[in-house]
Amino acid sequence: MEQTVRDLRRPPDLVFLHNPERSTNGEPLADACAALDDAVRAGLARAWGVSTWDPRPLLPQLDTTTPRPTVLMIRSGLLVPGPVLDAADQLVHRWKPTDVWGMSPFNASPHDPVWEAARPQVFLTNPPEGCTPLRAAFRTAYALPEVSTIAVGSDNETHLRELLGTLSWGVDYGVVDRYRRLLRARSPQ
Repeated sequence: MEQTVRDLRRPPDLVFLHNPERSTNGEPLADACAALDDAVRAGLARAWGVSTWDPRPLLPQLDTTTPRPTVLMIRSGLLVPGPVLDAADQLVHRWKPTDVWGMSPFNASPHDPVWEAARPQVFLTNPPEGCTPLRAAFRTAYALPEVSTIAVGSDNETHLRELLGTLSWGVDYGVVDRYRRLLRARSPQ
């Protein structure tokens, strides 16, 4: 982080602890979070967060002494398995981060044939004319689980503009709730 500050000539706005569920060095989550908390207090970043693909292994590691991240970034969208969605909800509830972001709303592939076969428009209230499955899936990802921001990777300005245009569309939370119940009913406990 010190090198990053030197390279940028300023502290980064946000630093993420990526995939702590895959830690191979056995370092407890609380210790890693405390180190990031200390780094922010030392001026090496303005804030820190945790980015997790699968929050289930993190839940048993949380206790009242684990520092709270400013941002929690979790997978979001229609292709996130039910148990991962439930674990994300639990992590948000227990950790109470300032902000919750989503990532990978297309499960890393907007070109997957599933997006041509699926009809995610059913998750929207009054989908507008020309609402593509990909755009509907992106908008729905804000509700699976509930997030305020979604990170996507693209250098296509038109694609990004289309995705941003979906933010005014309404989500049918009744359909989302029924979908979550179906996922729970199908998921092994």
